[in-house]
Order: sequence, then C-alpha cells, then structure tokens
Amino acid sequence: MLLAVVLGICGLLSVSCGPAGDSGTETGENGDPVPAHAGKVFYVSPDGSDDGDGTEERPLASFAGAVAAVRTYKDENGVPEGGIEVLFAGGRYAIDRQIVLGPEDSGEEERPVVYRAVTGEEVILDGGVTIAPSAFGTLSEGIRAKLGNDEAAEHVMEADLALAGCYDLTDRTDYTEYSNTTSYTGYRQELYVDDVRQNSARWPDSGYEMTEIKKAEGSRSELAIPEDKAAKWAGETALRYYGYPYLDWSANNVQEDKISIDVERSILSLPEMKYSQDTIRSKYYVYNALCELDSPGEYYWDVGTGKLYYYPDGDLSGKKIVFSQLADEWFCLKGVSHVSFSGFTAENARDCIFSNSVEDEDNTSDISLYGCTFRNLGTFAVRLYGSEIRIERCSFYNIGSGCVVLTGGKAEGMVCGNSLIKNCVFHNWAQTFTTGTPAVWTSGYGFTISHNEMFFAPHKAIELKCGESVVEYNYIHDVCRETSDAGAVYIGRRWDWSKNEIRYNLIRNIIDVTFGGLPHAIYLDDMISGQRVYGNVMENIAAAGVCSGGRYNFIENNILINVDSVRAITVFGRGMGDDIGYDHVNYARGDMWEHMREGDYLSDVMRLAVPQNLLMLENPGYSEKVDDPGTPSYNTVMNNIIVVGEDPGRWHIIYTDSDITDECSNIQSNIIYTEDPGFTDPEKGDYSLKSGSRVLRDMPTFRNIDLSAVGPEKD
Repeated sequence: MLLAVVLGICGLLSVSCGPAGDSGTETGENGDPVPAHAGKVFYVSPDGSDDGDGTEERPLASFAGAVAAVRTYKDENGVPEGGIEVLFAGGRYAIDRQIVLGPEDSGEEERPVVYRAVTGEEVILDGGVTIAPSAFGTLSEGIRAKLGNDEAAEHVMEADLALAGCYDLTDRTDYTEYSNTTSYTGYRQELYVDDVRQNSARWPDSGYEMTEIKKAEGSRSELAIPEDKAAKWAGETALRYYGYPYLDWSANNVQEDKISIDVERSILSLPEMKYSQDTIRSKYYVYNALCELDSPGEYYWDVGTGKLYYYPDGDLSGKKIVFSQLADEWFCLKGVSHVSFSGFTAENARDCIFSNSVEDEDNTSDISLYGCTFRNLGTFAVRLYGSEIRIERCSFYNIGSGCVVLTGGKAEGMVCGNSLIKNCVFHNWAQTFTTGTPAVWTSGYGFTISHNEMFFAPHKAIELKCGESVVEYNYIHDVCRETSDAGAVYIGRRWDWSKNEIRYNLIRNIIDVTFGGLPHAIYLDDMISGQRVYGNVMENIAAAGVCSGGRYNFIENNILINVDSVRAITVFGRGMGDDIGYDHVNYARGDMWEHMREGDYLSDVMRLAVPQNLLMLENPGYSEKVDDPGTPSYNTVMNNIIVVGEDPGRWHIIYTDSDITDECSNIQSNIIYTEDPGFTDPEKGDYSLKSGSRVLRDMPTFRNIDLSAVGPEKD
C-alpha cells in the first residue's frame, strides 16, 4: 500500500514551472547570437577615440564610451527595429572604473542592445596593469636581510608598482574575512604571470601543515606552530592564516589584525574557531609573509612601500606580468533588461565582472552572456539577481573563488526566474577560497543547468538553493578534491526547495585526494525533500553515489560504479530524535518551518513536509514516526544498478533508525554486480546496455541511459 501512496504523489513532483530552455536567439556563421537586422550599429576599436561618433571611420575607444554613445542615441531616437549592436574590434581594452547600466541602457523585447566582439577576433577586457619585465631589479640589502634566505635572495626581484603604472595600491583588508563562504568585494591585488596565478609568499609552499589547535581563554583558539617559525612570523606585519580548523567543508581565512603570536610558547592565536573537542588536529598554512618568500612563483606586496617582491621561475624576459587593480564590480546591472554581451574575454579582475544587488532583482531581466571567457579573477565572475538570465557557451577558469551566482524567482508563490546556464566549461576555480565557492550557485526558483562540463576544484561543483529546477546532461568530474561530507551536486536544509530534477548527468572521480575524506556524488542533505534523481551515471565516488536525508525523494534508474559499497545509496534520518538536525524540523523553533511559514505551506508543494500529511490519512497502521517531519519517509529507491569490484556481502541502505526502514520508504529492485553487467562501451562513456545484458533479465523495468548528449553540445 505504501508503494501506491508514494507513486500517487509523483504528480506533485513533476516539473511544471517551466525552467528556462534554449534562448531561441538567432545565430551567425560561428554560432554568435546576433540581432536579425540591427537597426543601429556602433563600432569600437583600441585605435579609436571616445570623441568619435562610433562609425567605422571614427570608432569609439572604450566600453564606457560605447555605453555612453548608446545611451545618448536611445535618448534621442529610442530603440530602432532590429535593436542596437555595438561591435568591438580585436584588441585589449582597459577596465579601470565601474560601468553602471540602468533602465536607460535597456533594449526592448525583440529589440535588444547587443555588445559583442567581432566574430573571429579576440577582444580582451583587462582589469589589471601589465608590468614590464624591465621594471624588476635586484633586491636592496635591507630586504635581503629580512628574507633571511641567501639562496632566495639571489633570485627574488623587486619592482615599484607606482612607477610600473598601478593606480590602486590600497589593501582593503576589511573585505578579506572569510569562513566557508566568500564576500564578493574588495579582494587584494593579485599577481599573474603568463596567465597563471602566483602564490602570496606562504608556508608550507604547497598543501597544508597538520598541527594541534585547542580552545583557549577569551574566545580564542591556539594553534601550535614550529619553534623556528614563531620568532620569524612575529616580525611580520601582515601575516594571514588559511585553514580547516575542524571541518573539511569549512575553511577559514583570518587577516593580520586578528592574529597574534606567542614566541615563547610557539603559539599562533586566532579568533575562536568552530570545533567540538577542546583539542583537535587541524590543517593550515600561513601566507603574506616576506620571510617565507623562498620558492619560485611566490610574491610579496609591501603595502607600505608599494614594492612588489617576486621570485620568478626562470628568466622574466618575454613574460606577461600583470597585477590586478580595479576593486569594484566591472558592470553593475541596476534594473537593466534586454541586453546581451558576446565574445569577450575578461581577465585580471579583483571583483565580479557582472553584478547587481537584490534591490535590482525585480527589474533586471533578459540578460545574455554568450561565448565569453572569464579567467584570472579574484572572486565570482557573475553574481546577478533577476529573471531570464542566460549564460551560454562561456568558459570560466583560474578563478579565486566560485564562478556564477544567480538569484531569481521565489519559492513563495512558486514564481520562476527562468534562468539558464548551458554549454559552459568550468575548471580550476576556488583556487584561493576553497569551500562554499561552487562553479554554479543558484538561489530562488526555476533554473536550468544543462550540458556543462565542470572539473578540477577542491569543493562542490553545483549548489542548489532553489526549487523547481533542472540539472541535466552535465559532465562533472574531479571535484571535491579537498573535502569530506560534501557533494559534487549539493542541496540541503529547506523544505520549500522542492521539485528539483537531477537527471542524465555523468559524475566521475569524486575523491578527496588531499585529506582522504569521503565526498558524495549527489548530496540531498539535511532533510531536503521532494527531489528526483534519475538516469545519472556515477563512477569512482569515495562515498555514496546519492546521499539523501529528507522525505519524498525519488532515486531511480541510476547507475553507480565503484562507489562505497557499504553505502552506495544512503538514506539517513538526520532530523530524527536527538540527532543534529532535529532542531531544524521542530515545529516550535525549527528554521525549516520558519521558511515554510513565509509562503503557503499548505500548497501541494509545501505540504510534502507537513506532519500527519493528508495523503497518509487513508493508510492507518504505519509507525507513529512515519509522519514525524524529521523521519526520512515516503522515499522511493528503486531500479538502481550498483557495480563494485568485489562482493561486499550485502548492499546497505543506511538509516539512522533501522527499525523503521521498511515502514517509511519504498526500496526495491536495486541490484549489485561485481563485474560489468553488459554496458556497451563504458571506457568511451557509453553506459547503455547491450542487447544481452544481464540487467535486462534481472531488472526488466530498467530504462536505458543515453549519455551521448552529456557535456557541452557541438555548435
């Protein structure tokens, strides 16, 4: 009877909001989106002048000049049929001040304002200052003494940043505080050499040091440090700490004004950290220390003197050396709509390239970023509030934190934002701030994340803080490389984030290669409910393929290969009894109920988590715990294939309270194999079943999974 009840509510979980699909934009010969017939065209060239009129003969010279020209034209003429197109000739354009676009810069429906690079030409928007190799000279004797390393002193060189052309030499340390998530503004300047981020002088030179950290008096924590380092670090004026004081999913950055060193005791004192025991083992490194400038690729910026000290990896001749400068968002979209940006490369930024604030959410819409490259950035490339935001065929790499944050739509009233992230490539992000900084972070209602590739990052790839969204045909691999209790795709701790579908994704190599932790492929954490996970292939996963903690979650028709055989699919009761999540589901004080009360929690979606659910009244006789909101009830786990290298003896579905396992959920037709059951060509990513596959005999209801379309689509 329980099966009938569970299947009977499937209708509540079908996606009806209509997440964003293809933009439908007309494309040119190389796939660039272009207006059908631009009514007005402006031209921009590095050889132009902002005193020009924007014609081919007298092009403009800057992005700010182009925005001003469009604004003036619109004010006098409105938006013509076919819209307005601004063409940028190949070359490098400096971005040294913020550009604000508002309603006066908007296009109109089917009459967009399009800023784009000329097809086939590289247009680079640069937020840094290029330093000539000749600007670097030998060290002064005073600095040699401070280094305390004769070998390093023979290689380290120095440059005067002001003489090199840098215009912002202030260190906004008040913005660098960080704990498991990152602020979005005011990052320190960074050094890039041949488009590779260099390291602020640190110890150890790579990786982390293990040491003891313990609670101390006065809301402080004490970190044991090597005796030979204590006196050296005490002489540093800007020493900073980065590390994992307790949890592998929660890194902390501490700036110099909150650090003190006890030389006699060899203790580095920090603000009180989050950990349970009085004394634990912790992972950390210190950085921004002149005395640790001892390895190729390291640098130290002296804020007081404006000098940059750099240990080059070989001869500097011919090197591209850039110091990032602009501390503000580049393009602030305040209530703008019907505008697109295409074909640009944005690099050497300290802050977001495209950004706005929550106040602009209701008025910012129909924004398209197409075919752009974002690299060498201090923080997220895109952070936008609004609706119908489309990010397509873009590349993101060498980024200090995450890549894209989109907020739009509202769970209250189930209003969809209809935003899309599609056919993009994300790799090597979270290079500075390692946790809470995914490639894609969505918040609100109604997103589509499809056909992307995401790889090489210390933490998660996708974080969903939303409902009624689709995650499909993504190729996610080699992430969560520095974390445990995390997932490549993660959502948790809100009942109103329901009706998401995670389907037809290929997720591989989710292994903590740094600390040996146990991340999952798909993590439905902390009582999250109403999710559907089906048609995915998960291979080489350190922990569970799917870890689920809530209610009404459907985990069906997935393939799991070389996952943790003890918990291939985990269903756990985090919110039961005295477990850690119980306070979140307690009706009187739970924050999950607070979010429900903000909307209509008796609607079809919201009542999925209501105790004594009306759907259960016709089914008396179940355990009294079945409708406790913290119990993982009414889940369906069926038709999943698990392939492991050796017989585990028994495949486990884990509950916190195993006594109510059979009473709470429908678990059936899941089969474990110790060898290939008949995949067509798994080495080439083809996990469809051959005609003679054992699965077709053992599980006739299993539906073939076609991943031929996974990852970015061809043009």
